[in-house]
Amino acid sequence: MSEKEKSAADTIAAVTATASAIITLVATLKEAGTLPNIPFPTMGGKVFWKNIAEKDGWKLQKNMFTTHCRVLDPNNVRVAWGFSEEALLAELQKVAGK
Repeated sequence: MSEKEKSAADTIAAVTATASAIITLVATLKEAGTLPNIPFPTMGGKVFWKNIAEKDGWKLQKNMFTTHCRVLDPNNVRVAWGFSEEALLAELQKVAGK
């Protein structure tokens, strides 16, 4: 195997390992439901977010690229986020029902 072929093989192996690690991480995050949150102001999701549910000004949104979800309060402050749409819908019902 030439040095060029070895370098290409090493690069492919590294990319494959990284992709595998990312897939494992995403699966773990999806299983977690909601993730630790620091309330953070947002711009309301007018560009990359799709509203999944709304209740009394509270919103559950899903990112069109990463597919993660978030719950925003009526002032567009993120109060919860994660990859499980079901867990975030439950969180929306809990916080909006106060």
